[in-house]
Amino acid sequence: MDVLMPQLGETVAEGKISAWFKSVGEQVKAGDNLFEVETDKTAMDVPTLVSGVVAEIRVSAGETAPVGTVVAVIEDRAGGTVAPAAIKTPAAPKKEAERKSASSVSAAAAQMTPAQAPELRRANTPYDPFREIRPPERNYGSARLPDGTAITPLARPRAAEASIDRSRVRGSGPRGRVVAQDVAAHAGAAEAAAAKHSIPHFNVRRDISLDPVLGLIEKVNAHDPALRITLRDCVVKAFAAALTQVPELRLQQADIVIEAAGANAKVIRAANGKGLGAIANEAAAASDAAERDGVAAVCDMSARGAGAAAAIVRPPHIAALTVGAIEQGAAVHDGRITAESRCTLTLSCDHRAVDDVVGAKLMSACATVLERPMMLIL
Repeated sequence: MDVLMPQLGETVAEGKISAWFKSVGEQVKAGDNLFEVETDKTAMDVPTLVSGVVAEIRVSAGETAPVGTVVAVIEDRAGGTVAPAAIKTPAAPKKEAERKSASSVSAAAAQMTPAQAPELRRANTPYDPFREIRPPERNYGSARLPDGTAITPLARPRAAEASIDRSRVRGSGPRGRVVAQDVAAHAGAAEAAAAKHSIPHFNVRRDISLDPVLGLIEKVNAHDPALRITLRDCVVKAFAAALTQVPELRLQQADIVIEAAGANAKVIRAANGKGLGAIANEAAAASDAAERDGVAAVCDMSARGAGAAAAIVRPPHIAALTVGAIEQGAAVHDGRITAESRCTLTLSCDHRAVDDVVGAKLMSACATVLERPMMLIL
């Protein structure tokens, strides 16, 4: 199998191999990191997709090569001696080299079947950075769906590994292209649907006033510009505190999962014992990990226009709290009508772990902390 220089961005035309993790003659397994590649924007480890033996390394560490260049060759065999790479000879004059190249292509074409001819044409076509790279179709299927929609090289193996029907995945990339995030979102939706059928749910809903907590957020951020506390951070802290305050749950530590776009998530460990600044920093850190091993989840819909929504409890969580959109509404205080910011909190519970009475206590404890936000910083 030819190992190609990957394309790490839409406009990235070349990459630099900074290190090789395997050497010629060494056996590799599918998933093993083969080399590290750098561009002007990022760096990443590139794994091998097949098992075998490294037969050739064509681009040495420290060298730069165009995207799509064959940088190594892996032979699909259990072991044995690997023939040494051929010694490089000086290049022939330009016209002679072109003549030899044309004759070799013609000779190879004469021995190929009609089905193999397109592969030869692609192999001898100058690289175009805007032409899609075609990984081996025998492993993960065609780079296009039956309706002509493109699917990226990273999305294809992920769909295959998750046994997902690619034709059912809706693409969000340029021109409807299916990207890895679309596959993860589809898998997450399927998982959520299965959880809804297998877990007995019930919901508790409550409208709360946000003026006190929004005022606290404004003061904290003004005091320390380096901090960017959000409503979501306060909800995570309040929910974690509530989970440990309800005696029936018997929790001393609350690991809270912040649900994000697609199938991604962020876990805030021991959120009940952390300050708002620490929670904000952890929540803002970049992550594409799909970790969900906390005790409960928070889904912030306040900026998405959804007045109220009920999340699905995913194993191993016992509950999920959804924050609805922030709205202006009328409220009566001491006989006077005033305008205030409000939102709807919706608590979804797994009835096997949290019964209706405990669910009501949990919602009340969480709302109390948010409506008396000084409890968040004590």
